[in-house]
Parts: sequence; C-alpha cells; structure tokens
Amino acid sequence: MKALNNILHFEAKETRLDLEKESFEHKEFMLFHKTFDHSKLKAYQGYYCSKVRVLFHRKGSTRYLINSVAYDLEAPTILIIPAGSIFSLTDSGAELDNIGFTYNEDTFPIMTPHVLHVTPVGEKIFNLYMDIMWELVKTQGYDYEVINPLLNSLAQWYVRLHPEKRAITSDQTIMKFLRLVNQYSGKERSLNFYADKLYMTPHYLSAYIRKVSGQTFTEWIHYSVMQKINILLRFTELPLNEIAEDLNFTNTAELSRYYKRQTGITPYKFRKSL
Repeated sequence: MKALNNILHFEAKETRLDLEKESFEHKEFMLFHKTFDHSKLKAYQGYYCSKVRVLFHRKGSTRYLINSVAYDLEAPTILIIPAGSIFSLTDSGAELDNIGFTYNEDTFPIMTPHVLHVTPVGEKIFNLYMDIMWELVKTQGYDYEVINPLLNSLAQWYVRLHPEKRAITSDQTIMKFLRLVNQYSGKERSLNFYADKLYMTPHYLSAYIRKVSGQTFTEWIHYSVMQKINILLRFTELPLNEIAEDLNFTNTAELSRYYKRQTGITPYKFRKSL
C-alpha cells in the first residue's frame, strides 16, 4: 500500500517538551494539555494517524472528515480517532480549542470513530486525567509504566459511558483482529489469512467476530477497504488503475464494480463530487 503510506503522517519526529504551549511529543505518546496548535493543519489536507487520537473539543463547532466520513462536533465533545485513520478539517481550525493525546497502544482498540458528548462532570474528570499526565511528563518525561495505567483507567471510564462498546474494547481477540484488518486489508481479504494469523479455524473466528462485535468478518473487511479507497480518491490524484493496483484489485473494472456494490456509485463519480 505504497500510496497510502505516502500520505502525510501526523506524529512526533522527536521527543519535545514545550512549557509555553503545554505540549509533550514522543514517538509513543503525545499530549496537548493547553490547546492543540491547529495552525500547522491545512484545510482538507489529509493527515495519517498512526496512533489512536483522543481529542476533547472544548469550544465552538467544527467538522472533521475521518476516512472520508463527516463528523460534526459541537463543544463539549470527546472525539476518538482510530489508529490507521486519515483525518482532515473543513477549515483551518484557527478558532478551535482542543486538548488531548495520541497513543500507540491498544488502550482504545476501536476501528470506527467515536463521538462522545460529555457532561460538566465528564469534562471535569477528563481534565483531571489530563492534568495528572501533564505534571508527570513535565517532571519525568514519558514512562510507560506510569502513563499506561492512567490511559487504561481513562479508557475504562469511557467504556462505562458507552457500555455497548464494552465487549469490543475489552476483548483481546477482537483487538488483535481489528489491528490486523487495519494493517492488511489493502492486500488480504480472505478469512483464512486472518484465522491463520490468530491461530484459529476460519469457522470459529467468523462466529466469534459476529458474536462479540455484532458485525460479520466480511462487513469489517468491506469497511476497512472502502475507507482506504475513499482516502486515495479524496486525498491523492492517483488514477484509478494505480489505486486498483495499490489495493490488490485485478484491474480498474474490478475496483469500480466493488465500489459500486458498496456505495451505489462509481469511484469516478465519487471523486467528481468532491
């Protein structure tokens, strides 16, 4: 998936602490305690999230495009963007006020974006977690053994607000499956491939995924592949034949048929509508 991998990564290149902006950047963990600096973001530019991204939107309203799907945010809102996603803003983001963090572990093992409208009590709780993490990284840098329990605790708080997600976010098999789909769906779409990776029989894995997540194996694969196609259609100028090759379709015709079955329109029409 060379084309996808060439889309701009949005991640720390080196460890950096900025006391004035109250930000900490590390290859495994980034924290924006004061407010995230949106000045570096261009409207409609795609940014690749190699880590889970958790943002607390504290002021105003905005629209995110995440994997080509629009999410309208009205403060106060917590937005969780899955690892492997492409996001963009529909404006420069100059007036936004966000705090939050990115993390590359499985603390928030989700495949689709989550939007949580928080109460004043929820806002206070989230801010307290952020305060503790900021004081820790400010005084002693990033320590996995210290930060990870806090993130796990915060994730459990989130799960209790969304009990319908408890099975997915606490199940190690589903976590591993979603991570594999995110990594390989551009090339591998067979049940046998993922069953082998997870040391399960195809029948057992298929039944397990449906039982725990409420969606079938095929639905998860289609979701992931469609997001990859839409990202390339929206954020690159690659011709359809190169997109087909990048995502392991035999030719442009096969890609177009697949896309139309999922959406009712051709990839060409989708791109023309942007």
